[in-house]
Amino acid sequence: MDAASGTELWRFRTEGDKPGYRWDAAGASGLVYATGADSMLHALDATTGASRWSFPLGKGRPTGPVAAGGTIHIGDGAGTLHALDPATGTVRRSFPTGGPIETRPVVAGGFVYVGGSNGDILKLSK
Repeated sequence: MDAASGTELWRFRTEGDKPGYRWDAAGASGLVYATGADSMLHALDATTGASRWSFPLGKGRPTGPVAAGGTIHIGDGAGTLHALDPATGTVRRSFPTGGPIETRPVVAGGFVYVGGSNGDILKLSK
């Protein structure tokens, strides 16, 4: 949306989109990184809404994406935290956490923190 007028500038729909599904998004370097009902992370051009790349997140509810330090961090539906190249979606690292990730990753002090379904908070190096 245009910040001044509120006019819609573009719209992106995923396969399987359904009313009431909550999207999650983050933005950095001219791209918007968004999850949808299709269990994918989509990188969209912030100006045009054109798709740049997509990354499969598997079954289950993924975390919201976080853009920090030149990396996109996201937890998939199976409990794996992924660090992706923001320009290409290429996996830089993946870390299986042993269970569903319940929180959006937090990046601070050279570490990535996520909360698990068992109540644990995991601290991982970037």
